Amino acid sequence: MDKLLHPWWAAHLPWLPPHLTFDLLSAAVGMGWVVARRGKQPTSLPVSVMALIGALLGARVLGLLVDPVETWSLRSQLGAWMQQKTVVGGILGGWIAVELTKWRLGITRSTADSFVQPLLAAMTVGRLGCFFAGVTDRTHGDVTALPWAMDLGDGLPRHPLALYEIAVLVGIMAVMRWARLTAGQRWRVFVVAYMGWRFVSAPIAWPEPVLGGLTTLQIASASGIVVALVGLLRDRGGPG
Repeated sequence: MDKLLHPWWAAHLPWLPPHLTFDLLSAAVGMGWVVARRGKQPTSLPVSVMALIGALLGARVLGLLVDPVETWSLRSQLGAWMQQKTVVGGILGGWIAVELTKWRLGITRSTADSFVQPLLAAMTVGRLGCFFAGVTDRTHGDVTALPWAMDLGDGLPRHPLALYEIAVLVGIMAVMRWARLTAGQRWRVFVVAYMGWRFVSAPIAWPEPVLGGLTTLQIASASGIVVALVGLLRDRGGPG
């Protein structure tokens, strides 16, 4: 498998799993950011806990639906099932969990805005792990003849999809930093921007379409975009 990692990583750090390494770093960055800003953007503990639980569950559940045929073929391999996850599911799962928690506790103020910048920072670090993981976890792009194509471990010139996403995430961070957004709009704009990216980038990414020419992630992303846009149009404050 080392030969399928990004060539630089395979040559210098073949003994260190890139995905796990950067997953841990991304979690540290995200949590560190939240702790550092705890006094400036307070979020209730139940909401934060449920956001984490919802994100973990959402990432796993949607991950299992990304390629239903493959998931069913691996039904006897629990380890393989546990590796199936997607950040799209994490975002949507966390959002749903926060909405339900706020409804149960009677919280009406916006709470999701405080998660946006830490989440963007953590996702940016995490995508570095995807880049250095090469073609081992299928977060790479399709083969292309574009001049900036890269060999990600299998000797073929591919779209460096993880680097594309890092650029998108940095752009969203800049918008969040400089745009004049009211309470609640920050989260919705983040959802529209990121889910929009995942929708339009699907043709150069794995997996194959599952319904009406759309992939599972496109369907999930489109759903998130619609809900976020409705919220922006209604301008009722925070989404979660």
